[in-house]
Amino acid sequence: MRKVSKFWVVTKPIKKFELIDIVFHADMKRMELQFKGGLLGKEIIGIFTTKNEAEKVAKMALLKAGAIDKF
Repeated sequence: MRKVSKFWVVTKPIKKFELIDIVFHADMKRMELQFKGGLLGKEIIGIFTTKNEAEKVAKMALLKAGAIDKF
């Protein structure tokens, strides 16, 4: 079994957001700080092991939110 210590997080966008606003690289300490800073579990779309997968989901979310026209 492989332990996951770092991961990519995608949060829900609003229309004015860009990719950099909704995707970030984290570990458990950074997630703790994000939650202390006000991030809510319901704002997270997903947690991914690869940047590529996270960015693909984030771009689809931005498209759905009307923040981008295509990708």
